[in-house]
Order: sequence, then structure tokens, then C-alpha cells
Amino acid sequence: MNITDNIITGPDFYIRGVDANELIQACTQAKPDEDQTDLLRRINEIDKNIQFRHVLSRTGWHRQGGVVTGERQRVTSNLRIWAERESAGQISILLEKYIDRDLVATRFLGTTHYLVASTGNGITDFIQLEVEELQEVLARPLFDPDWYPESLEEFVDPVDFTELEPKPVASPQYLFRRAIPVAQALEELRLEGTGSRSMRRFMRDWNKSTAAMRTPFWTQWVIRFIPYTDRYGDKKFNVRPLTTYKELAPDVDGAIIQRGAGLANLIRDIDRQAGYPMAWYFFMLTTPGIKHEIAWSVMEDHSAGFDYLPRRDIEVIQSWCDDPYSI
Repeated sequence: MNITDNIITGPDFYIRGVDANELIQACTQAKPDEDQTDLLRRINEIDKNIQFRHVLSRTGWHRQGGVVTGERQRVTSNLRIWAERESAGQISILLEKYIDRDLVATRFLGTTHYLVASTGNGITDFIQLEVEELQEVLARPLFDPDWYPESLEEFVDPVDFTELEPKPVASPQYLFRRAIPVAQALEELRLEGTGSRSMRRFMRDWNKSTAAMRTPFWTQWVIRFIPYTDRYGDKKFNVRPLTTYKELAPDVDGAIIQRGAGLANLIRDIDRQAGYPMAWYFFMLTTPGIKHEIAWSVMEDHSAGFDYLPRRDIEVIQSWCDDPYSI
């Protein structure tokens, strides 16, 4: 992707007309809280015409941290860079320097907050802001007297190690990740021949269904832009939808798929839980918890004259039955 007049593309995206440094500073200065109140206040003060709301927090991931002493004094914020510098490429040099010191490796426990701001009436007319909340905690003793790493990589990222109680090393902090004008980003990916055909079809299905009549896409789904490097060394993105549904998608994988009234009630229950029509269908495309068999059964019911879905939804399901896909 290239630098254009509208957005800077590459590892991150920035919003036209908004100073990237101002946005980054607002994230950095905000104090983490349960509802991201301070973060939203600071971000929404930047441009009164672009107002963000929080729609999803994704937890359960972590990344490598730095090194502190046993008394929690900072040695480095980046273990890998520090180890490469101090070892001069030889693990023995690093061990000779520091093995007698009481040093502890840390990790960052992470949460990604997804904030969105509507910019129009189209399905992709929104800006998606991703902000990480990081909490640095104790991870493991940096050195183990019973274990001698054979390489720098093994030292930095060992497979087996003694876990420490994850006590906080510092206060949690926000870190700006990326801001994505979704319509433009997806169009650029399409023109490049990258991105996901299934993702484009997913969004077309949403636009054709009664779900689009009930609620904006961005209130129910965000888009994961997953960076990767192709075989030529160019940075690319995979894209996948990510539900904002606060609970896990209903799991009916083991259920017996009924016909008629039983199936109609199952579909309505899923939609009622999610808060919009056709939720069952979009969950079916994105989670193994809902069998594809449901779609076939709906169409068999329809052919038998048992209609419990609007015509436009039946057309979406029929199109899927003609050419099934998942994402």
C-alpha cells in the first residue's frame, strides 16, 4: 500500500485531517479505566465532527516485556534488544555479565480496545480506532541455575520456564495501535488484489439482509486487520470480521438441527440474544459453534412452504447455499 492524499497506509492508518501525533498523545495521556471514559474524552476533543464510541475489548493476549531487578528497578523495557546488545551475539558473554544478578523478565498483558466513529450511511463508512491497554507484570526469573540456553533466541523466548506470580511492575497504560478509515482501506486492499473475497461477500450479505435495516454494521462487528509479510517482503493485510457481541457466539454445534417450528425458534433465540436479525447466519459464517446445516435446513423448510424469514434474508441464504463460504 502507498502513501495517498487521504490516508497514510502501511503498518498503520491515520485519519485525514487529524494530526497523528495529537491522536497518539491523547491515547498516551489517558488513564485506563473500566469504561475507557478518559480515553474517549481526550480522543473526542480532537475533532468534534469525529466522535468515537467503544464497541469491543479483546483480551487474553500478551507480548514480551523488559527486565527489572528483584527490587523492581528498571533495567530495560525491551528484553530482546537489551540481550542482543549486551551479548554481542554470544549468549556466553551475556551469562558471564549478569547470571549472578537478581534479574526478572517481564511481559505485557494486553487488551485491544476497538473504538468506532460513523462517517456516513454506508456499511463501511466508519473509522475504526484500535488502542492497546498494556499492563506490565513479572513473568519469570531471567536466569535459571539449572538451565543453560543454547542460543540467544532460546534465552529471550524459552519454551519452558518457571512462572512467577504476575505482580504489576508499573501502572497500566494505553498505546495507540492504528486508526483505519475502513471504506478507503478495504477499497485499497481490493484494488491491490489483496484482502479477502470472503470478507467482501460477508459485508455484501449484511447489506442485503434485514440486519442492515435494523442496526449499523459497526455496532455489531469490527474488522481485524492482520498484518503479514508476503514472500516478496511486502507488508500486506488479512481482514476478518470480529463480533462485538459481549458473550461468546451461541454454541449449537452439538445440537440436533430441528425442522419447522423447532428451527425457527432456535434462529429467533440466537437473534434475540445478539440483538439483531440474521445474527445466526453471520455467526455461522465466522464460528464453528453454528453448523452450516442450519442454512440448508432453512431452505428445505422454505421449499416445503414453511416460511419464517423475510424474502430478502431467504435470498441471502439461497445465495450461500449455491456457493457456500465461511470466514
